[in-house]
Amino acid sequence: MTLARTLIAAAALAASALAHAQPASQEDCKFQHERLTSEMDKAKAAGEDARMLSLERARGELAVSCSEPGARAMQDRRISTQEKKVTQMQKAVDSAEQDGKGDAAKARANLKKAQAELERLKRETPKKTAQQQGAQTPEQARAQAEAQPKPQQKN
Repeated sequence: MTLARTLIAAAALAASALAHAQPASQEDCKFQHERLTSEMDKAKAAGEDARMLSLERARGELAVSCSEPGARAMQDRRISTQEKKVTQMQKAVDSAEQDGKGDAAKARANLKKAQAELERLKRETPKKTAQQQGAQTPEQARAQAEAQPKPQQKN
């Protein structure tokens, strides 16, 4: 019984990691969707209801991350994280220059790299077109994915 629970937990973790991984393209999204569907079929055949539910949730999360609004939200989070990193590095540079301790030149070089990465991320962010502004939000995409017919559970 403990082994079965461990296997189900491992499958849930793998499914969650798969769903949270950012697909690079529509082909990746399709591949991951097919892989999750295959795993769901295996779980259903084995009567693993908990694993099945976990895989369903992962497929819903994948649908959100593969949608245009979901991808944009993920990119916005990356930009926000990088902006915070740049702010912290700027403080480190200021502190190093003020104290005269540490390597201010190295801190400036690291700051410059972080700023370049931030600019790259901002350039990669797609601009919303008028048509896309009416697109689904990530929450709407998740709700739509969850509204898909679900397999019946065994009691």
